[in-house]
Amino acid sequence: MNTSEYFREMAQKDNSGLVGDIHETSFPRNYVINASGLELRAFDESDDDCQALALGLNTCIFCFYAITPEMCKEKDGALYFSVPADTIKGIVGNDDPKLYEIVLFSNPIKLLNMLNDKIDSMNLYHKDGIVTYDDHLFDIDKSLMVTDINSFGTELCFHKCRKFSNQNEYRIVIVNDSNSARDDIIIGKLDTSEYRTFIVPSVDTDIIIRIS
Repeated sequence: MNTSEYFREMAQKDNSGLVGDIHETSFPRNYVINASGLELRAFDESDDDCQALALGLNTCIFCFYAITPEMCKEKDGALYFSVPADTIKGIVGNDDPKLYEIVLFSNPIKLLNMLNDKIDSMNLYHKDGIVTYDDHLFDIDKSLMVTDINSFGTELCFHKCRKFSNQNEYRIVIVNDSNSARDDIIIGKLDTSEYRTFIVPSVDTDIIIRIS
């Protein structure tokens, strides 16, 4: 699980595609912080240093591409969904797409329960849910900065700019107990009937997958 800072730094590199985001876990747009006599404003277009205003909390992120009911289409009694080509291209970048695989989980609730149970056993603060692509226009209880910094910080992880909306993310966020990325979290095994894998054939066309 990579840190929020990792994704902000990646956005400053060339060809970061959809992976890097300079505004990852940013404060809400126009959120103001007064520090040492200075006023800092999130997304202040007149000050480049403030456009990436973020909390100094080590949140680590793992993401799924979420398949929602409205994305599925029926044909001849079967359900299909498609992953847009620009989404695949944004993730793969200039790499050979055949080095990548799509893993389709047929029982995501079971997977999430296993993951959350494991994280609970590690006594790590965590939150999971769908990302909202709202251009960071959202309200947040400022008092949580003092009373519940973990709740405040993880909430920031679930808001992103609209230009990333084709990521359609479901995120698991943890507050790591060290100032680094989180190593792999071993949650156990799924039965082979509970997932399928697909080689990414190309970044030039949508990938259509039958789910039932």
